[in-house]
This record gives sequence, structure tokens and C-alpha cells, in this order.
Amino acid sequence: MGCEKACTCGNNDSRGGHHDAAPGSVITLNSNVFNSEVIVTNHGQLFFENEIVEVRFKNNRKEFYRNSNRLDIKMYDRVVVSAVGGYDVGTASLVRTGAANKFRSMENHPEIKSLPAIKRKASEIEIHNWLEARKKEKAIIDSARTLAREMKLNVSILNSECRADQLAANIYYSSNISLNGDYRQGLMEVSGMDINLVNIAN
Repeated sequence: MGCEKACTCGNNDSRGGHHDAAPGSVITLNSNVFNSEVIVTNHGQLFFENEIVEVRFKNNRKEFYRNSNRLDIKMYDRVVVSAVGGYDVGTASLVRTGAANKFRSMENHPEIKSLPAIKRKASEIEIHNWLEARKKEKAIIDSARTLAREMKLNVSILNSECRADQLAANIYYSSNISLNGDYRQGLMEVSGMDINLVNIAN
């Protein structure tokens, strides 16, 4: 394989990229296998254009994931992504060129190989389970507020986000204090889920 565009090329690496390509450049591969351009970040990382996908979750939270299996993911596809101890479901919000350019423009983007993975496109059953998980979020918020009152904590519970596998949930709150371990443990016992406390006031 070679470059379709004129570029300064060094030795090919194992991915078909070029070690000496200028940071921020784009190299088009003449290959039906990859069917993708290689992007060079400002820090010299190489990745395929279709390797990065931005995924949107509740509250417009967005994260980058690695599409290492080169799945044909399109905008608004529901995808299953890896999470600590399980999985979650989100919506592809940027793909291919859009995702690659946004990732490349980040001043301090992470190592590509460290990005969590996209496992697959979500099945109808997985989407159903994800929607069922969302129905539990109000009860989690109510429990969080009740427990905060019982513990006399000066905190405002704002929202919750239940993961699609129903094994974990985020609680978003605002306070000038950090909620302690006893509060988190109490919520875990009530909800039956691992709880991640996110203080948006910080």
C-alpha cells in the first residue's frame, strides 16, 4: 500500500502509517482493507480515521471510544461500549472525519490505545435493557435526596445516570463539600449498584 497524496514518508509502521509524517497531517491509504485515512495527531500518534468514535450519553456527556474492530458505525447508531466491570450503551455523535478531527484538535488528548473500546452495535435487547435502566434513575435520585436529608448533608442532588447493564450509576450533585464514603455506601446498599459521585460544583 502507498500514499495517494504526495507526502514525506519514512518507514511504514505496522499500521500502514508513516513514522516521519508531519503532525496534524492526513495520509490516504490506497487499500480496500482499511478504507480509511491515517490521521497524525499533534503529538505524533497515528490512528485510522474510522478508529475514533465520539459517543453521547445522558446530559449530553460525550466521550471518545476506540473502534478497533473497524465496525461500520454511523451517526446516531446505538453502540455498546466497555465500562469498568461491565458495559454501557450510548449514541454515536461523531464518526470518521468529524470524530478524528475533534480528537486531533484536543490539546491534551489521551493515548489512543488507552481509550475504552466500542464492543459492538447495540442489539434490540440491549437497547431495551438500556431504556429499562433509565427508568430506575428517578428512584435513585429520590433515594439520594432522602439519604442526604437523613445524614443532614448540605448538598443538592441534581441528577442520576444509570448504566445500561444496571450495575453502576452516576449521581450528580452540587455542594461545597465532598460526600463521604458512608453516604456512597448507603446509596449502594439501597440501589444495589456501584455508585459514582460527581460534584459539578468543582
